[in-house]
Amino acid sequence: MADMDIQFTTKSQDALGAAVRIAGARGNPQVEPLHVLDSLLQQGEGIASALLVAAGASVPELTGEVRRAIEALPSASGSSVSSPQLSNATYKVINAAQELATER
Repeated sequence: MADMDIQFTTKSQDALGAAVRIAGARGNPQVEPLHVLDSLLQQGEGIASALLVAAGASVPELTGEVRRAIEALPSASGSSVSSPQLSNATYKVINAAQELATER
């Protein structure tokens, strides 16, 4: 599995925690990049929304698309989803972000 010895900002920690809660609330057994994006979009004062607006994106429209995609993810019920785990794709996104951050 990926090395998770990463220094997260407070906002990043909040976003990952929210992503886990979103996945759990939806019954998704894994936290996917879509959950992370949804949590970043919910941080109204966060940098993600500001960057998307600067790029010409409609944050409300994107949020709707992300939520529809999350609804289409596999879900389960019971104790198996009480604590969703990060998916391999999410680990890859986190590691790629860390690599970009260390290039600066």
